[in-house]
Amino acid sequence: MKKVFLFLGACLTVATLSAQVATINITDVVFSNNKTNYQSAEQIFNVSNPIAVDDEVTITVKGKISSAVEGLQAYLVECSATNNYGWNVLSGYEDVSSALAAGADVDLNFTLKATAASEGKEIRAYLITTNAPVAEVAIIAINESGIAPEAPYEDETLGKLASMWGPGNEVNGKVMTFAASDSGIGFASYNGMTTDLSGKVITLTVEEFPSWATYGQVVVTHKAAAGEEQQANVTAAFNENVAVIDMTDVPFAASLDQIFFQFGGTGNLVLSSVEIKDAEQGGGEETAVESVSADAFAVVGGMVYSAGEITVYNVAGKAIASASQSFNVNSLESGVYFITAPEGTIKFVK
Repeated sequence: MKKVFLFLGACLTVATLSAQVATINITDVVFSNNKTNYQSAEQIFNVSNPIAVDDEVTITVKGKISSAVEGLQAYLVECSATNNYGWNVLSGYEDVSSALAAGADVDLNFTLKATAASEGKEIRAYLITTNAPVAEVAIIAINESGIAPEAPYEDETLGKLASMWGPGNEVNGKVMTFAASDSGIGFASYNGMTTDLSGKVITLTVEEFPSWATYGQVVVTHKAAAGEEQQANVTAAFNENVAVIDMTDVPFAASLDQIFFQFGGTGNLVLSSVEIKDAEQGGGEETAVESVSADAFAVVGGMVYSAGEITVYNVAGKAIASASQSFNVNSLESGVYFITAPEGTIKFVK
């Protein structure tokens, strides 16, 4: 039997690992409402060799807890056997604390023994509460202050604001921290978003377009289903601090997967408001969205063609030109632009 140890700090810090010895210390952890309990699932670490039965992981948890819990449990899960979403429980669900009062000091030291072997080397140490969530408590934290961060903003239609992907991305209330450029933070079907927004116009407003961003857009996605070739995307660039998506122009509006913000650069962005209204009926010329494919939406011979409205934005997200169905890029001055239409977004450098 070999022992495996791992060190975790306020920002996951992994010491040099070997097949026999490594260490884990948790001093800053957030438990999120998971309907049946509160769970923390961010303590990811890699081992030098796949874990074998009876291998041990020793963990310490120290700090103050922000809310009362009936107790804590811990267990190990493998995530890397087939892909990052694999789920292979490697240990028992071990009770690691008794009841803890709000503000209580937490000083735990325990060992988890593997009851199953892993196929890969990426392991997660989960911490969960033994009690069901309390209605007014969305997040529980164990940290130096014993104060929980603000719960992510939750919209009645779009659900909970969360990081879609991107290492280090965080959400605190309406504040989105992009730690990875070109990554996504927003709303998803698996976080309570209404998946059918047919006939709706969604207006997303941020406090200000970030000075650190080379571009900014909102992306609507639909995952490929059986028989479909690939995931479908529709994008809307920001006009100053506002992005508008008219779902009447989105062919997959009845089966959405994600609506997320995407920016070129890293920094903080503050969501100001979400507005969802029924699209106005009639009064406009119908456009055949499918007459220009996403693959054909490109700058060719100085021209861009679309089935609908074409809008050109500068790097600050300000609309500087628009046209219906065709646009001549030769009219633009030298610079970097984002050209949007129902078929997608083109980054164009002149």
